[in-house]
Order: sequence, then C-alpha cells, then structure tokens
Amino acid sequence: MRVDLHIHTRASHDAISSLSAIIKVARMRGLQGIAITEHNKFFNAPEQLVDHKLHIINGEEVATREGEIIGLFLRYPI
Repeated sequence: MRVDLHIHTRASHDAISSLSAIIKVARMRGLQGIAITEHNKFFNAPEQLVDHKLHIINGEEVATREGEIIGLFLRYPI
C-alpha cells in the first residue's frame, strides 16, 4: 500500500495546496492513502470525503520543546 503520512494543506503556514488539489495529485501518483497533518491543528476529514477511494488519515503535527511529533488516526486534537 502506497501512503504519504505527512501532508499539509494551505491551513498550515508552510503549504499552499488545497485539499482537493492534494487528493487529485495523490490519485495521479497512485497513492492509496494520505495523512493530513497540519501544524498544531487537528485535521478531521470531512464526511464528504468518505466516498473517495483514497483513504484519508486524520492527523496533527504538534510542536514540542524536543521537536515535532506527528499523531495519526486521531479522533480528537492533541
């Protein structure tokens, strides 16, 4: 299974892509899944994405004193 586990949308300060553009590119590249891991902001996939053949993993990238930590398959913000 091909999955990208670290993607930011334009909701993060260091990215410019929309979620729809990310999904389009992921499909073109043959990915079966992506994890949206915004900086210090919980990403919960909108329900309308459930029908997509691309598995979207809820996540968050959290800054700590020791560095950044990525949480995947989250149900709630860290």
